[in-house]
Amino acid sequence: MNIQLIEGASNLNTAIAKVKTLGVELDKHIHVTAVSVLNHFILHGDCTLATNLVDAMPKSGRKKALIEWFRTFGNLKYDTKREVFGKGTKEEQNNLEGAAAMPFWDLTAEKDPKPITIEAILNMVQARIKKGREKGDLDDAEVKRFGQMLKAHFPA
Repeated sequence: MNIQLIEGASNLNTAIAKVKTLGVELDKHIHVTAVSVLNHFILHGDCTLATNLVDAMPKSGRKKALIEWFRTFGNLKYDTKREVFGKGTKEEQNNLEGAAAMPFWDLTAEKDPKPITIEAILNMVQARIKKGREKGDLDDAEVKRFGQMLKAHFPA
């Protein structure tokens, strides 16, 4: 990505104001579209548009919050492996009025980012090794090879 830097406080403040304006417009557009998609699903049973909207979300959007919003206000379930919506089992769960009143970004709190540390990575690896051993997917030889790989890449 080729970026031309914005210089000067005045120009930067103008750019920041534009981010705010565009953000408000995008939020409104996504909410109106999401409620309309939910209405389409209620009327026609077509859940593909909910999947399409989630897929269309920008990288800075909160896709998981939108998924949860659809699950909360619509009779929709989300298959995390295939990354698609399907029809749920509770017709009474459809709540278009509630959906219109609650934008997806207000439904769930945004989590604070956590920095990744070496300790956190090692704890995750240790937990996966333990789980793999318990399930029988990992044997001692594989764990030993992993330890040797670490030593080779990070000599003391």
